Amino acid sequence: MRAFIAGAGMAEMEYRASLRQGLQGFGASIGDMEVAEIDGDTFLFAAAGHGAGTSVYRVDATGAVTLADQAVHAQGTGAFSDASIALMEIDGRSRIVTALHGEPGLQRLAVGGDGALAEAATRVPISGGRIDDAISLAVQGELLFAGHRGGGLSVNRVDASGAVTQLRSLGSELGQVTALAVVEVQGTAFLLGTAATRDVVVCWRIGANGALSEAARIGPDDGLGLAGPVALTVTEAGGAAYVVVAASDSASLSVLSVGASGSLRAVDHLVDGLDTRFGGASELTAVTRDGKGYLVAAGADDGMSLFSLLPDGKLLHLDAIADATDTPLDNVSALAAVSTGAGLRIFAASGTEAGIGAFDVAMGAGPVTGTSGDDRLTGTGGPDTLVAGAGRDRLTGGAGTDVFVFDGAGGRDSVADYRPGSDVIDLSLVPMLYSMDQLTVLPDEDGALLVFGDLEIAIESADGKPLESKDIAVTFGPSHYATDWIPLREITTGQRVTGTMGNDRLEGSTRGDELRGLGGNDVMFAGAGGDRFDGGAGFDTVNFSKVQGRVLVDLQTDVSSAGFARFFDFGHASGDAYTAVERFIGGDYADNLRGDAGRNTLKGGGVSDRLYGRYGDDVLDGGTGADALYGNRGADVMTGGPDEGRRDRFIYFHAEESGVGRGNRDVITDFTPGEDRIEISRFDADTLTGGKQGFTFIGARSFSGTPGELRAGAVSSEGITLVQADLDGDGTPDFEIELTGVMRLTAGDFLI
Repeated sequence: MRAFIAGAGMAEMEYRASLRQGLQGFGASIGDMEVAEIDGDTFLFAAAGHGAGTSVYRVDATGAVTLADQAVHAQGTGAFSDASIALMEIDGRSRIVTALHGEPGLQRLAVGGDGALAEAATRVPISGGRIDDAISLAVQGELLFAGHRGGGLSVNRVDASGAVTQLRSLGSELGQVTALAVVEVQGTAFLLGTAATRDVVVCWRIGANGALSEAARIGPDDGLGLAGPVALTVTEAGGAAYVVVAASDSASLSVLSVGASGSLRAVDHLVDGLDTRFGGASELTAVTRDGKGYLVAAGADDGMSLFSLLPDGKLLHLDAIADATDTPLDNVSALAAVSTGAGLRIFAASGTEAGIGAFDVAMGAGPVTGTSGDDRLTGTGGPDTLVAGAGRDRLTGGAGTDVFVFDGAGGRDSVADYRPGSDVIDLSLVPMLYSMDQLTVLPDEDGALLVFGDLEIAIESADGKPLESKDIAVTFGPSHYATDWIPLREITTGQRVTGTMGNDRLEGSTRGDELRGLGGNDVMFAGAGGDRFDGGAGFDTVNFSKVQGRVLVDLQTDVSSAGFARFFDFGHASGDAYTAVERFIGGDYADNLRGDAGRNTLKGGGVSDRLYGRYGDDVLDGGTGADALYGNRGADVMTGGPDEGRRDRFIYFHAEESGVGRGNRDVITDFTPGEDRIEISRFDADTLTGGKQGFTFIGARSFSGTPGELRAGAVSSEGITLVQADLDGDGTPDFEIELTGVMRLTAGDFLI
């Protein structure tokens, strides 16, 4: 399937003004803000601090705001630390229920269709229990859920008069339930809560009369790296329900999908960085515009960050704004947002500064995302954000400043018209990728190829000229961490360990096991015993990093009974067998990894390894140590690895092992002159003379028409050096290797 999709939209937050404060003190210490529609009109509700009260603002379709009404807190209200607002509609009447943290009980206000407050704030009578320490609220129909400072939560019913009856309490073992929200999935309602002292998110199924039964919980024990979850919000993308969780201690945002049974599955997890503003995150708000979801996060980081929620649940960072002298973004204490005709309007309040700031985001149709097939995404001629999907996608931005986003799903995507100095490659969605140092940039005649693991991005320049690293603007955004691993499983007897259709991490025991990855890009950890590995679909890896001994792997030939196998401890030497495995990672010993006719990725470990690519376009990485790399046939990419002072050797047996021209020749990404060596002494330098002849190194000079000449010349415009050999004396190369970087080589860099 191939989709052709056009769209637009980059987003930038811009401060406009602070809202009218009205009564004295009503713009200070805002504890919570909520947006709601009443009789077709949109209103913003804000609860201020001690000595003030609640403000109601009308927000029109353009985002313009007018103060509708204000009411002081109930008589006798003492000091309190924060506030939580819940909006309820009972018997056609809208009510505001407020919990003032540290004050006993709850307060209520009735709201008219014009936003006018129909009564003074009053304390809510409660029967059947106590709500003396509520710190979070959520609503489902006539049910009011309250999280308690002392631990656990209560389920309450609010009647038409506003009176509250407590139905039950539970969850005291969770400690403080710091945030609550309700979501409905396929007709079933669920309550979601964060327990900051237990570092978990819990989902309860809401039954008859408010009965709660736990459906799922997720936290660090399940591989989700959150600490101190204090805020959450529910939203929807791609027809699925999601909950976004902010954790202040881990400075993180986590996106969890909510299944029809109430199951929770992590789909994204990102951590604040230098270019974002959600460190110490404690406030979240979600808003939908043109069917697309957006999220704003803020807290103690003196600013806020804006994200787009993509259809697969991942968060794409769009913009960040820092506090300034005229903006209330110091220690943000409350957030809200609405969709407007031109984009979004965001409201933010500070815990230390007075006023509610209004920020506008102008945008077009928002980020355009690909499908799971092979897509062609096209911009509008303005500033566009195009997001590649899981297939082999081609992105064309057109005029304007464009952002091309890739998620690391693997495969080869392309950009058709990259403009240096204007366009940006966004790799923020690629897990475990943080800097340019992790990328391989291979310039070519009309652009460059970016490589990270099995992710390849062919970038074609708009003017058809080659691109170097310095020409390509890459943003890595906040750090995303892989969430789609299943937990490692320790098996006590030789058994079958089976993954899922996603990306799995599987580990066997010390006995002979069968590990099956099924779908996705799986990582299977090798151990002792004769194991059977079947990667299934996807780009799969067998990792020997946990074994203590030398590894022997040969994907083409059964070497388990070969004489030299006795010098090895694992892999084929211990009886392993491999099916549908594309990548091997060695251990900390001197390993011997050999590919086959497919496209293999072989990576050594900490000592001197031997890697053989054989046929196919392979990727070889020696890792640390003095390694020997044999690309063999095909256009291979080879990296000796970080091993200053230790020689890596790149060895060739036949001239046909590296062709001529881009796409045919091998690439060595980190050759160090005077340290590493290219060995071509094993094949004949002169095909016109009988016997085996050696090469004559001529430096960077041009061929003279003499057979057996070897030259190495820099191509400065492309940032590479070409090693070329003329075997038949016709003055053109018959053998060629590309070295990344401009360098000067001598005869000592070769074995000829």
